[in-house]
Amino acid sequence: TAFWARAGTAATVTPPGSDGMISPPGPAYGDTVSGTNLAGGIAAALLRRERTGEAPVVDVSLLGSGLWALGHSIAVSVHLDRAWEGVTPSAHGSPTNPLSGLYRTADDRFLAFVMLQPARFWPNVCRCIGRPELADDPRFTTAEAIAEHAPDAVKILREVIASRTLTEWSKDLAALDGPWAPVQDTLQAAADQQVRANGYIARAGELELVASPVQFDVEDTRLGPAPEFAAQTEEILTELGYDWDRILALKASGAIT
Repeated sequence: TAFWARAGTAATVTPPGSDGMISPPGPAYGDTVSGTNLAGGIAAALLRRERTGEAPVVDVSLLGSGLWALGHSIAVSVHLDRAWEGVTPSAHGSPTNPLSGLYRTADDRFLAFVMLQPARFWPNVCRCIGRPELADDPRFTTAEAIAEHAPDAVKILREVIASRTLTEWSKDLAALDGPWAPVQDTLQAAADQQVRANGYIARAGELELVASPVQFDVEDTRLGPAPEFAAQTEEILTELGYDWDRILALKASGAIT
């Protein structure tokens, strides 16, 4: 409710005219993002305590994290006094930039282009898609011209990219200077060679789980089972200075497990 709905993401990603609102992509979506923010805040608080002796209170909320995740869109909306609207699934993306949007391949997969300087990347894109003559087309030689003739460029790119499969384009676009990526579902993302090579998914017993995104000393994150309930109670209490007579008395009274 707080992260997805109240902070603006649900309304932003739902295409105009839809019957209802798009739900989060999975359980604990906002909790996971907010937990990462909380971990960063705790680390900063510990550093402050080490350097100053003061221990600040760390507050992180789902609502605040939801706003942060949508920060750029909210800032632009407030500046323009206009809500940020989602686009229809069949739409390209940016109305003035043909190199910022989605394109369907011959095998019904999608490429995501996010090149925010179209004039800079247009010639390279033309070479990679096998249409080098388009680099000198007067409709696409400047950022202003590209914006004016964006529908023409989108039409051309749609036709060309729809002629080949994602696998074929992955090879041809390897030389592309601008940012692009295949659109992947959860299974495809889990099988991604770069995901595997970087240790972003690891085995923990019988399961393969997403590892912590924070790595140290260029080592993969090692996964293990979480401790059982109250498994570390005695260890924590002894670290705090409690002797065993006091710990046993707390156990006998039912204060601890």
